[in-house]
Amino acid sequence: MEPARLGTSKRRPRRGSVERPVDLRLVRNLAALLALPVVLVVFTMARPGPLPAPDLPPAFDGATAAALTAELAGDNANRVPGSPGAATAAQWYRDKLALYGLGVREDRWREDVAGLGSVELRNLATVVPGTLGETIVVVAHRDNNGVTAGANSDASGTAALVELARAYATAGTTESARTPLHTLVFLSVDAGAYGSLGAARFASHSPLARQTVAVLSLDGLAGTAHPRLELAGLGSHSPPPALVRTADARIATELGSVPAHPGLLDQLVSLGLPFGFGAQAPMLGKGLPALRLTTAPDGGAALTSKFQPLCWPNFQRPSSPAGNRVSLRASRTATSTISAINARVSHIGPPEGKLPLANSFCCFRQRNCGSRLGLRHNYR
Repeated sequence: MEPARLGTSKRRPRRGSVERPVDLRLVRNLAALLALPVVLVVFTMARPGPLPAPDLPPAFDGATAAALTAELAGDNANRVPGSPGAATAAQWYRDKLALYGLGVREDRWREDVAGLGSVELRNLATVVPGTLGETIVVVAHRDNNGVTAGANSDASGTAALVELARAYATAGTTESARTPLHTLVFLSVDAGAYGSLGAARFASHSPLARQTVAVLSLDGLAGTAHPRLELAGLGSHSPPPALVRTADARIATELGSVPAHPGLLDQLVSLGLPFGFGAQAPMLGKGLPALRLTTAPDGGAALTSKFQPLCWPNFQRPSSPAGNRVSLRASRTATSTISAINARVSHIGPPEGKLPLANSFCCFRQRNCGSRLGLRHNYR
């Protein structure tokens, strides 16, 4: 008797094999069908535009700001954190705002600073209450590295901060004090030339940071180069597009051209190595919508530019060539930007995650923006 034979099952050929080839025509048709909606999404994705310009023209006295810059840099050339000059500069800031009836809140603490050891640092905040609880912060660092008088970085930003706060004076003026829609904080921070420690302190510890919806950093406004916006942070966030485009629009109004932006390579590097110079970096790291307006280079080499911004007349920076003057229009844009944000800040939104391909694509769609950044900040 013969043994029973096991049944043999015929296996179906694997897709893509010789017996069962792939229909290339079907693949091409499906690829074309799927590519169409992808292209439509890319080219029609929502891009928040800039906030409308403020109804009232910005008030900014260039002559006063120039005089303040010269005074701070000339009388307090050494403002290294923890030094007597730093304490004098802090008192100078208090005295200037006191002339306008504006008070100052002080946050004092000790911290280890690279190259200086444990020193006492001070943040000075002037708060102008608004009708809403949300806060807009304008920040500039008060210190320098002591090598030069630091007229550019950042006596110019500190002087602009004082001049911006003057618009909300409660003394020394015949006009009634203005009440902004949102609470405004004019923040003078310490140790900005040493890793933006004062800005990091504010973002981490200040109760005012909890309600912050926008931060504008003023750093190095005395350069002759064309203004640019710095967007890099210490975390995985970037400024909201509406905030960036609002600053773009206001700068374009003053100068007739948009500011420089980081390019594709810089965005890719910042994604892989989250790092940034200036006060906006720790602010973004803590999830605050922030950007930095500057004309100073982040690298050792000076920026070259075909643009020649108008300057405050008859003002020469201490310890600088006679041809270097403070840019008036770069500072004026801060006023109109703050006014536009204050009027319609609810349209800005929170910081965005870093998506380099999308961000770069939008960047090239806007202006094929290129980068003129270096690798290290040249604090002058």
